[in-house]
Amino acid sequence: MEKEIKIITIVITYNAEPWLEKCFGSLTNTNLANHTILAIDNGSKDKTIEILKIKYPQVVIVETGSNIGFGKANNIGLKTALKENFDFIFLLNQDAWVFENTINSLIDVSKKNSKYGIVSPVHLNNSEKIDAGFAYYCLSDANSDFIYDSFCANPYKEIYETNYINAAAWLVTRECLEKNGGFMPIFPHYGEDVNYCERVQSSGLKIGFMPGCVIIHDRNLLARKIPFKKRMSQMYVHFLVIFASGKKSGIMAYSSYCVKEIFKLIKLYLKQPILILSIPLILLTVLFNSKTIRMQRKQAKIQYANFL
Repeated sequence: MEKEIKIITIVITYNAEPWLEKCFGSLTNTNLANHTILAIDNGSKDKTIEILKIKYPQVVIVETGSNIGFGKANNIGLKTALKENFDFIFLLNQDAWVFENTINSLIDVSKKNSKYGIVSPVHLNNSEKIDAGFAYYCLSDANSDFIYDSFCANPYKEIYETNYINAAAWLVTRECLEKNGGFMPIFPHYGEDVNYCERVQSSGLKIGFMPGCVIIHDRNLLARKIPFKKRMSQMYVHFLVIFASGKKSGIMAYSSYCVKEIFKLIKLYLKQPILILSIPLILLTVLFNSKTIRMQRKQAKIQYANFL
């Protein structure tokens, strides 16, 4: 008799009231037999906790008391998944929702493709069109098979390999969790998934997406205006991704890699002089955190359930 699959879904909430019905409503309507739903709340100021307790009593709630960030909050759930022997972990954004068979379909494909540590559905936006960010990840990744099949109207494969997909809807295998652990805590918000994807591939596992499976992610990147303060925060994350990378070993190779990647970033910012002027301040911030970056980078190179 085949062992019953244990699956845990982890949702990080912060003032999630506008999406609770669609997100948690969709999760409670899935056709999964052994499914735990875990909400890690990052100190919501609205009625998120109250609504979850009343409308979704089956959801397990952990309250952090403050906004500790996406990565650190997810690590609480990932530690639970590891300790309680879950077979699969599904990470879902609070502003995203699934369909009845979404998670089951991902599990079926993952079981048939054991070399994949992370499998993602296709992300649609709230207009049910392809999410701009998701399209960028797939098409800019030189994914020639997917591009060829799309333009030639070929039947899609059940899974396509990619280097990166944002963590709005990840199905993570237990093997992936045991080899890589959780997110690197140095990342405040954003960038932790870029770093994690790199670590997954370094551990010998693949990342893929499944064309026959979708989620809705309620965001519109094209219409978004980013305030200057947030843009600065994003710049810091871009630099942090470079310095936290484990792609190169040895001082010379690592230093050369960092310099090349920094110059690539500077080229991107050339049309925005005020951002160029901010780079020295950002590099000083990275330097201030260099000891922590170095320690976590070293730890992440070991195949173990790190940061949990």
